[in-house]
Amino acid sequence: MVLFVDDKTVEAFKSIDELVTGNLRKVSRGFSSTAAVTVGRGEKCVYLGQQDMAVISKDDTEIDFVGSEDATTCHIVILRNQISGSYGFIHLDSGFEQLGELFSAMKEMDGQSSDICPDAPDIDVHIIGGFSDDQDLSQEISEDIFRNMIKWSTIRFHLKLYCSLDINTVVKDGIVWPKHYGAGLRIPSGEIFPAKFANHGPDKDIRSLRMYSPEKGVLLLYRSGRSSPGRLCIPPFTYRTARR
Repeated sequence: MVLFVDDKTVEAFKSIDELVTGNLRKVSRGFSSTAAVTVGRGEKCVYLGQQDMAVISKDDTEIDFVGSEDATTCHIVILRNQISGSYGFIHLDSGFEQLGELFSAMKEMDGQSSDICPDAPDIDVHIIGGFSDDQDLSQEISEDIFRNMIKWSTIRFHLKLYCSLDINTVVKDGIVWPKHYGAGLRIPSGEIFPAKFANHGPDKDIRSLRMYSPEKGVLLLYRSGRSSPGRLCIPPFTYRTARR
């Protein structure tokens, strides 16, 4: 069993409320009550859209921020390898399967750029996005992520932040809304903060077309390593135009 909450092993859970307690809930509520910071157009930032991900070395000097927003029932998940200090960032709209693609990309990067790449690394997990929606879509995504983390035998997950469901919900005129839709990661300090973004680039329009492509899977948009500069890459894909 490889999911830890407040340094205690979690072998099973009946509900998210049962899982997110103690100091984790306190930290998450503190994050929820923090005002969002706007990352401006002039900043060195890679913006990730839905189904985009990035893996970033702690030594990356090409960018200062990685971030995403527009997450309603979606989850923004930020990972940190405790040994190498590398980061993984993903905006996912389903459960653990998409997150597994990020783990694979991080392992490949750390295997090439880190002096120490253990078979069972310790990974800090931060989740932002999702709320107490009427159809329980956010809850389904969270539960799928946590149940599969518990089953995973080669990674030890340490849940450090969970700003979702009731913690990320506000009621306005009788209607529930997310408090925060976005999150940012500051490189290299590792600061994670509620965020808005003045620019959704680069090449937002081209990247958005992938949502209409038959190709499946998450796009590894940005990757950096200790001995190689960060690189943003949009691979070839096909799509169909809408017909009237």
